[in-house]
Amino acid sequence: MENNNSSHRRTNSRAWIWLGLATLLVIAGPRPVGAADAPAPVELSAKRAIQVSFNTKLGERYQVFRSGGGMSWTPAGNVVTGTGSEVSFTFLTDASATALFKAETLAGEPVEVVKSIEDFKQYTTWRLVRTLLGPDPFLGDAHGAGTFFRSIYVSPADAKRVNGQFPAGTMFLKQLRTNNNGNPGDITDALTVMVKRGAPFSPEGNGWEYFMTDTALTQTLLRGGSETMCFGCHSAAKDLDFVFSAEVLNP
Repeated sequence: MENNNSSHRRTNSRAWIWLGLATLLVIAGPRPVGAADAPAPVELSAKRAIQVSFNTKLGERYQVFRSGGGMSWTPAGNVVTGTGSEVSFTFLTDASATALFKAETLAGEPVEVVKSIEDFKQYTTWRLVRTLLGPDPFLGDAHGAGTFFRSIYVSPADAKRVNGQFPAGTMFLKQLRTNNNGNPGDITDALTVMVKRGAPFSPEGNGWEYFMTDTALTQTLLRGGSETMCFGCHSAAKDLDFVFSAEVLNP
């Protein structure tokens, strides 16, 4: 009898275990989902990669800084030791976030960013700031004022002033097109470019370097700082860091 009872108890135990599992499966199993129970959609944050490059001196130590377009800069990444050549870093950020970068030595000296005609060849992929037509009191007869369409491009796309100045490496390019019955026609004249080279270049001009190239970007026709005629005109926008379109980027 004892063996039979033990066997019966073991059988009942197994029955309760299976019953418990069955009950659990019923409770946790799929059930109709009403509108009120529908899960909230998952929002995926798009990312973009931003490359930061600058020339270094052998053995010099550098820190990259980032700004969200406000009034301050915060360190981004680790301190870098110079190799005597250009170094590049890629930073990942939200696609909709403003992300500006600059580099300094650990002594606080800004890093000069030197560009050339090769750096302008993809300008049509830059951000188009605005297109203008008609006379401009600041231009006078320069840049085909009143005759040509004037399109202003900027790189990086996030470009804006931080503490009143654009970061080194900022580039603006002006493209001229003929007026084809009120519509932009062929590219004409020359391309003009401003590059924020940064200190110690042209301190009286806030470090801007000016270029003029042919429309095919095969020849540099003019290059310089405060000694150029470009500086004379852009001095009228000194309060905007010498950039007439700055108020569009920093309303």
